[in-house]
Amino acid sequence: MLSSQTALLALAVDADSKKAERPKAKSSGSTLGSFHVYCKGCERVAAGKLRMYCDQCGSAAVVARKEPNGKEPNGWSDVLLSKRIPIYCADCEGEQCHARFAFKCVECQELAVILRHLRPNRDQEKCVICGEAEGESVVADLGCHHPTCLPCFEAYLVTTFEQSGFSMKPPHGYTVNCPVYGCDFWITDAHHFHLLGSEAYEKYQTNAAEKFVAMQEEGHFCPRAECGAAFMVQPWEEDDRLVLCPKCSRTFCSTCRNPERCLCGDTEDETQKAIRTISKQCPKCSVNTERNGGCSHIHCTQCGADWCFLCVKPWSDDCQWDHWFS
Repeated sequence: MLSSQTALLALAVDADSKKAERPKAKSSGSTLGSFHVYCKGCERVAAGKLRMYCDQCGSAAVVARKEPNGKEPNGWSDVLLSKRIPIYCADCEGEQCHARFAFKCVECQELAVILRHLRPNRDQEKCVICGEAEGESVVADLGCHHPTCLPCFEAYLVTTFEQSGFSMKPPHGYTVNCPVYGCDFWITDAHHFHLLGSEAYEKYQTNAAEKFVAMQEEGHFCPRAECGAAFMVQPWEEDDRLVLCPKCSRTFCSTCRNPERCLCGDTEDETQKAIRTISKQCPKCSVNTERNGGCSHIHCTQCGADWCFLCVKPWSDDCQWDHWFS
């Protein structure tokens, strides 16, 4: 039952993703000269400006070389990767100097991080969430040409994060996809998650580290409730099974993970028996998962996989029909 205060939002998209064509971007000229940054000093999205420095001495008295291999930046790779643009530096006169680029907030002049998924909305395209276009000068676009106005984009990130909708997506890391259902474009730069707010961004960084560590064979979590640190242990460090937590400086067994003493030689305790009885492992990342009511469709918050709790296989049409409420 829905209450009178319930608000619903529906997006109509083509269900056949193979036949559906992505909307084409309107030609509005190059956006290379239009930058949007997240300024930590202003604590918000702001217009940005690009500055070029010498990678040897840091001087701003530089010009791009035109001969023999000189060129001007014409893409993100030229700006974000090192040693792409040869320059002449008036201060150090180095023959092997290259450009080092940095972005600054136009308001406070402080260094800021570029947000590549934000672009000008010169054609007043409608937001895919709220359907509005008037007054929105900046939109988020993950490369799929599904423009999202900045207020809706921020709300989408916050809501998805609070509902554990982020997942590990190599090589992009712990991220989220386009708000349009079925779109397989993802946020590829974690700097955009500054839009969550400073407190939530710190939590995002912690969650991202924990998800990454959990998916590595050499990854460990401190079993002590007051610590819980996530860290990597190199193979040469694993003399026997004793692991030293770098945060609380206490040791534990990497096999049984008991915080007090190693239980590997003991019989299986009641806790381990209970976990093995009531939970099943995700078929993709092997994290123990308990189903507390509901259907058999499980969405793993660890790796983002959808699987069936009954047959422990990736969710399929057969599971939809045969295992839904089993």
